[in-house]
Amino acid sequence: MNHRRTTTIATLAAGLALCAGSASAQPGVEANRESPRQAADTRAVPASHVSLVGDAPLDGPVVWPAKENAAPVYWRAFMLYVADEAFKGTDWSAMLRKPGEGDYALTEAETTAIEGAEGVIASLLKAAEVEGCDWEVDYEDGIGALLPHLGPLRNGTRMLAVDARRCVGEGDLDGAVDRLVAMHAMARHARVDGVLISSLVSVAIAAFTTDQTSAMLGQVALTEAQRDRLLAAIEAYDDEDPFAIKAAVRNEGQWLTAWLAEMSREGRLGEQLDVIFDFGEGVDAEQIERLRRMTDEEIIEDLRRCRQFYMDVLGFWNERDAVDRAEVLSELIGQGHYGRFAEFLVPSLTKVRESDERGRGQLETSVRELMQEQLAPSN
Repeated sequence: MNHRRTTTIATLAAGLALCAGSASAQPGVEANRESPRQAADTRAVPASHVSLVGDAPLDGPVVWPAKENAAPVYWRAFMLYVADEAFKGTDWSAMLRKPGEGDYALTEAETTAIEGAEGVIASLLKAAEVEGCDWEVDYEDGIGALLPHLGPLRNGTRMLAVDARRCVGEGDLDGAVDRLVAMHAMARHARVDGVLISSLVSVAIAAFTTDQTSAMLGQVALTEAQRDRLLAAIEAYDDEDPFAIKAAVRNEGQWLTAWLAEMSREGRLGEQLDVIFDFGEGVDAEQIERLRRMTDEEIIEDLRRCRQFYMDVLGFWNERDAVDRAEVLSELIGQGHYGRFAEFLVPSLTKVRESDERGRGQLETSVRELMQEQLAPSN
């Protein structure tokens, strides 16, 4: 076993033990000694909250618990990555040269770098195999809700793309396809929380994956089985809403207006407006003051009008002229038709609709390329 990797995992385990308050990780404390309160707390944990292996016969086979949520599996991969000093400053994107920019194949140094990430790669592949994914976003934080998984998720897809090139160089086309299929799964996992930025990241990962598929097809011929796996990965997107953008538009219209209404009821709207306008540009003091002077009843009515904008956009989202019609509604926002909150709360749904269309188009292009591919004979 690689000594550096062993040290990293051991160090990580020790750190987690310290974070959890493990007595065995604290010098001078006996590991097995519990206070009566600690013992009572342990016994009080409901059985439904404890994950157990169940029957595990020594003579096998063991049926391990099925994973239902990919998110914690991804986070283990993310933690392995940040715990390894060797990855700091590594630019995986620079290794993904496009046609005309250099060789598709990795250099010796690049191969060595991605080989050192085998533990992270294995965890990413395992996470991508899990169908369900729940990032457990803190929706109650409203516009301040954090999405810390999006950056590591995109970085993970770049690592898988580099590793796919390593596989191609070693003649392991099944392994390369495994990684591209996993990247499509990561695009679908990015979209699940009903937040527009997450859906746009889903579009970006899917587009990146189709680009990497095209680059690979320029180097090798796939078997029918390998091609069909990539087609199935694309078919796994929902035709009606492949990146869950419509779902996110609907969710944000409900979520953020409800959150602002609750802030108003709790007397915290003023402080939240200060935070919101710190994020934006071009908002004058008079606009902020108008919002502050609104009564609770006026706020609820204004937020109801803001919600209507989202519903109006969704009414024509799949129409061919959706971008033009969204632009018209955006102009109505500026005229106050959808209330004062809509002037700063509503994102540019025209651009979002254009991104949705581009993403759909790239998936369709990838399907055509795969169907037109000259297949290699099966072994």
